[in-house]
Amino acid sequence: MAPGQILDTNSIMLAGLAEEAGCVTETLPIVPDLPDRIAASVAAAASNADLVLVIAGSSAGRDDHTASVIRQLGRVAVHGVAMRPGHPVVLGVLGGSEDDADSPGLRPGAPAVPVVGIPGYPASAERAFTCFVRPMLRRMLDTGAAGAAEHGVAARLAGPIGSAEHLDEYVRVRLARIVAPHTGQTTLVAVALPRGAGALNTIVQTEAILRIPAGDTGYPAGATVRPVPVEGAAFAAGTAIVTGLRSPATAALADLLGADLPVAAVHWRTLDVHLAVGALADGLCHAAAILVDVAGGLPDEQLVTGLVERVGPITLLEVARVGTQAEMLAVPAVAFDSRAVERLRTVLSSMGYRRALRQLPGYSGRGAGHETWHGPAAPPASANPTTSPSVSAADPANGATQCATR
Repeated sequence: MAPGQILDTNSIMLAGLAEEAGCVTETLPIVPDLPDRIAASVAAAASNADLVLVIAGSSAGRDDHTASVIRQLGRVAVHGVAMRPGHPVVLGVLGGSEDDADSPGLRPGAPAVPVVGIPGYPASAERAFTCFVRPMLRRMLDTGAAGAAEHGVAARLAGPIGSAEHLDEYVRVRLARIVAPHTGQTTLVAVALPRGAGALNTIVQTEAILRIPAGDTGYPAGATVRPVPVEGAAFAAGTAIVTGLRSPATAALADLLGADLPVAAVHWRTLDVHLAVGALADGLCHAAAILVDVAGGLPDEQLVTGLVERVGPITLLEVARVGTQAEMLAVPAVAFDSRAVERLRTVLSSMGYRRALRQLPGYSGRGAGHETWHGPAAPPASANPTTSPSVSAADPANGATQCATR
């Protein structure tokens, strides 16, 4: 490609979506932003097609001619809708019947062909197809109402989501399965992916779409929502969610976690320790990244006791040491064997992670991957999946929190 050019991915995506809906598609050559050239190409397409999609040029900029070309060849019914992404979509008709002879712009006698001006940004293009083109195709092909996949699934939000009150907003999300520490129940938790009409990679990573209707300004963390699974998505719900400390070491960990699964395998939300532990206790993340004083060789007893009081029995996974402190991941004991936590444990103990730590000034990886279980003084036997059999369940003589390491 020449400097300044943009690779056309929209035509590939839209043709694929149309073919999945039951259409035979034809992708025409790219046309310069010249109204006459665009009009000739659109008119030729309308002579052969049952539906015409015009990609890009649907907004109101200097070189955006889609709406004016459709007016020239037919009628514009809608230009712009109160939704995001996908706001500048154009809905119209090309040609018309003899009854439309008095309507400006229509060509009497030409068969009416629906036309949609698709926004040029990829995320907007996908929304325009899903919200307007696909329902039209279902009517034209008489394939019936929406399938079961368009009914939402219940999920809790990992973090707050805001939205503009004056429009419908469609937020792309990933889903995770998380074991709530206080109930032991596994629930779905939704993580919002980066928003933006040009976020092409986000489309590939999306597992479900959450619609925030006009009139709502968003939802708080922990709110129960019903995102709609994306047709054809793997829907593995395997994203690992970590909240809390963000540092060079945790960034290296996140990079390695996502190396084999680049489609948003890890969501790392930066929060202070109090809020991070609160999210962990509420079942909104798999682990909380915290900074722990280990000057005496063991994690700070007061901090650990507070963690156990809020979350219940936990395992601390050491990430790295910086001086007399250690960066650690707090994991509820009931979730210790979950898939996401197993992945965290595997990477923390890997040679690749240790090599990454050696390149970080001030960090030591000698304890990386070390696991320490902490619980109440007399925990139930079933609540301690990682404790060594040699650890007594009796209260320690000094009343300290019981712990086991390996």
